[in-house]
Amino acid sequence: MGKKRRIIARGTKFGTKYASHPASGGVATTTPTTTTSNSERISAIAQKVETIEREVAAAEEQAETVVSSVLTEPTEEAAPEPTVRAPAKTRRTTKARKTRTTSKTTKK
Repeated sequence: MGKKRRIIARGTKFGTKYASHPASGGVATTTPTTTTSNSERISAIAQKVETIEREVAAAEEQAETVVSSVLTEPTEEAAPEPTVRAPAKTRRTTKARKTRTTSKTTKK
């Protein structure tokens, strides 16, 4: 197991000995700048739920129009079945030998 991987995996074991190593990267602590009350959080979630419900309703309406337009269109008659033909048999049972062509170039 490599030294760097051990340091990264078990940072607490080595303490501050390798703290300056870029791979060890300390944990960034962030403090909340503003605190929100539970009622504000709940109202924000409710607004998100309402927008999702509106989007779902709009998508359902679009789906219904597409389905109804497909159902009202006349269907075409059944397409004719394709005919499948077997490949023609070849009479030759052995391959003909290829002749090698060589070009000799001579210097004058």
